[in-house]
Formats: sequence, structure tokens, C-alpha cells
Amino acid sequence: MKKKDVEIGGVYVAKVSGKLAKVRITGESRFGGWDAVNLATKRDVRIRGAGRLRRRVDAPPADAKARLAAGVAKLNAMLASDVAATTTVAPVAAEPAVGPVAQENPGDATLPNTVAQVEPQTNGQEGDDTMAKQKTRMIACGTCSRKLELVRRKSTFQGRCPCGTAWALGKRLVKVTGANGSIPAAKVLEEPPAPEKKERKHYHYDWSLVPDAAARFENLVASHLLKWADYQVDTQGRAVELRYFRDVDGREVDFVLTERQRPIAFVEAKWSDEPIAPALRYLKRRFPQVPAWQVSAAGARDYLDRDGIRVAPAWVLLRELV
Repeated sequence: MKKKDVEIGGVYVAKVSGKLAKVRITGESRFGGWDAVNLATKRDVRIRGAGRLRRRVDAPPADAKARLAAGVAKLNAMLASDVAATTTVAPVAAEPAVGPVAQENPGDATLPNTVAQVEPQTNGQEGDDTMAKQKTRMIACGTCSRKLELVRRKSTFQGRCPCGTAWALGKRLVKVTGANGSIPAAKVLEEPPAPEKKERKHYHYDWSLVPDAAARFENLVASHLLKWADYQVDTQGRAVELRYFRDVDGREVDFVLTERQRPIAFVEAKWSDEPIAPALRYLKRRFPQVPAWQVSAAGARDYLDRDGIRVAPAWVLLRELV
């Protein structure tokens, strides 16, 4: 996209952390580009330039508007012919999207609109009443077998799988067919999976409130690193952030300083002289050019490891922070 086409308040598909995501532009960034909010994670992000934006998705395409207007006109004509003379029926207002799938992603001009019905999902009034009370339904995608959450849109549940297949569920399960023909039917799950909980770390600005000595020392290091990061942002305009590292294999490093989402320092805090943490060594080998520190509160050893990891008392690192 071009810079002149970007509007404040618009919703766009943008590349964020290497992945495509929907973002809402909230204003121009003082570092260049625009400030935005990732609509999936609700986190603030910065769009460096118009090249990061793929397309706008908060306005339906012109052909969708035309099809919607034609459908509304046809429906109004049908209502006028079927209603008795003593009955007054208000015309149907146009909705912001067309069809059960176009509502999910109105900005996708390549979205297929051919649907095929499969066997009914529920039978009887009891199943209909249960469905009416639900706001979401879980299915297994018939294309890739991923678990997919469908969100209620009026009388149907709709959603699009990351593999690109769109699904809709009303009294019947409806699938969208693409250029390759029919897609296998989706299997409806009995219960939705439990949401995955992500662990978070909490630190006090006043580390003296922490009763445990080892945890209080880690909190002290966190406070100093955060103040240094904020100082770099306020005085130098650098996009420095303080984060931590944890992966699916359980490896964890206490502190990771990043700039423009790239690591610039790794810091592991220990109470006393201990062997270098395996997770810190793992990160150092993955990013050999990034400085890595293991600092201690009561330790006295000060040396450089064979992998380039600096082991030292905490004051050696903290005195370098302005």
C-alpha cells in the first residue's frame, strides 16, 4: 500500500512479528510510521511503513455492496407480496456484509461464495434451543483437522480456518467449496477445548516489598533494567523493551532486552555463584552476537565463559546502566 492510502482508525491486514494480523491504526508514531493495535492480541504495535500493510479490511468491496443491495431489494419485494393487506412490514435494512462467510472477512475479494449443505447437525426443538443459547461452537476442520471456533452471526455460527476454509453452522452444517471442488464434511465436537493459559511474571517497582531474598534480588535487577530501557526510549528515541524468554520445552531466561523486536542482551539473575543456566547457554548459541550475562547477588566470581557468557556479581552490570 501507499502512505497516502493509510487512514487513522482504519483496519488493515499487516505483517506483525513475521505473521499476518488485523490491526487498527490509532495514530502516527513519533518514531515513524503509525501506532496501531493488534485486534487479535489487543497489544500496541508499531507499523514502520506502508509496505507492512497488505490491504484494508474494515470496508466491504464494491461488488459485495452491489450484491447486498440486490438481495435486500429482492427480499423486500417477496415480503410485500406475501404480507396481508392489514399487516405493515418495514423494509429490511442493509447489513455491512454479504452472506454467512463474507461477514467474517468482508475485505477479502477472493473469498469463495459457493456453499454445499451436508446432513443436519441437530434434530428436534431441544437441539435448536441449546444452539440458540450458545455464542460459539467448536468444530474440527474437514480440510486440515484443526480445532476451529465458530462465532455466532445472527442465526448461524461462522468462522474461517487458518488453512483458508470457511465454515458456517446453522440448523445444518454448511461448508464453502473452492476451486478444487468439494471439501470433506466437518465433525462437530461435543465440548470446546479448555483455553490455554500463558504464565506471566510480576515485579514490583519497589523491590523492598518482596519478602524472599532471592526473589527480591531478581526484582531489583528487573527494576534497573526497566528504568534503563525507559531512559533509552525517552532520551534516545530507541524502541527498547524489557521482556523474558520461555519456550515450549521449559527453557527460561529471566530478562531479554530487545530493540525493534530483536534481542540486544540476555540477563539471568542468580542468588549465588552457580553453573551457567542451560537456557541462557541455549540463547547465546542461537544468538552468538548478543551479549549474555549471568549475575549474582552474593557471588564473587567474575569470568567470561567459553561461549562468551559473562558471569559476574550484579554490581558489575548495574554500574554500566545510566
